Amino acid sequence: MNKHYRYCFHVAYALLLLGFLSGLFALAEPDDKSVRIPRIGMWTVNIQYGAPDAAITLKAPQTTPEQPQQRMTKVVITRKNNIRRAQVTWSDGRTTEAWDMVSPRVILVQNPHVAVNDVYVIPAQDYLRSDGVAVPFDEADFTWVSRRVLVEQKPVLYMGKKCYHYKSSITVMTHMGSSRNTPDGVANMTAVKVPVEAWVEAGTGLPVAMINGKSVNTYTFEAAPPGPLILPPAFQKELSRYQAALAAAKRLNRKN
Repeated sequence: MNKHYRYCFHVAYALLLLGFLSGLFALAEPDDKSVRIPRIGMWTVNIQYGAPDAAITLKAPQTTPEQPQQRMTKVVITRKNNIRRAQVTWSDGRTTEAWDMVSPRVILVQNPHVAVNDVYVIPAQDYLRSDGVAVPFDEADFTWVSRRVLVEQKPVLYMGKKCYHYKSSITVMTHMGSSRNTPDGVANMTAVKVPVEAWVEAGTGLPVAMINGKSVNTYTFEAAPPGPLILPPAFQKELSRYQAALAAAKRLNRKN
C-alpha cells in the first residue's frame, strides 16, 4: 500500500469513526420523543401537593361535607401483555385499582369515593366522561415534551440524575361536579390551562419528576414482576357480566 492509499485509508477511517461517535452523542440529545417508558415494566409515582387546591388534573369530583374529597398520594403501575394495572393509594389510606384492558377495550375501575369500592366497567372511549380519575401517569402525560420547550439546552442535575428540563402549559379537561347532578349522568367537564414542568433522565428517557399544576409527581422504575397480570375475582366478575350483556345486545341486534 503506497503513501497515497494509506493516507486515504486513514482519512476514511477517521471520518467513519467521527460519524460513529457523532451518532452516539446524537442519541443523548433530546428530541420530540424524549420520554421513553418501557412497554413492559413497573413504576411507582409518588404525588405531593403544594397547596390545598393542588393539581387540578388530579381532583376528584366535588363531594358533600359528609364525603371529604380524596386525593391520590401514590400510584403503582404494572404494564405487560397489553394489560395495565394501576394500584392507587388515596389520602385517607384507602387503596383502589384500575385495569386497562385491550380486549375488550375497557377500563375497570373502583370508585374511591364510596364506602364499598364497587367495580365499574367503562368503555375506554367513555372513561374521560365518567367520574373516574383519568390520569395515565405514563408517556401520555408527556406528549407536550419537545425540544421547543427545553429550559436549558444541556442536562441539569436533578434528584441526583442528569436530566433534560422542560417547562410549558397544557389544557386539560377536569371534573366540575358529580354525574349524579347532571341530567344525562355525565360529569360536568371544563377545559383548564395548567403549568407543567418535567425532568427527564438524559440517555434513558425515563421521567424523573413532573410538576402538574401544583402537584409534584416523582417516578421510580423497576422490572415487572414475573408471570401474567390476572384480574382479581371482583374485577373478573364484573368484566364477565359486561361481556355477557354485550353479547346479548349483539344477538338482539342481529334478530332485529
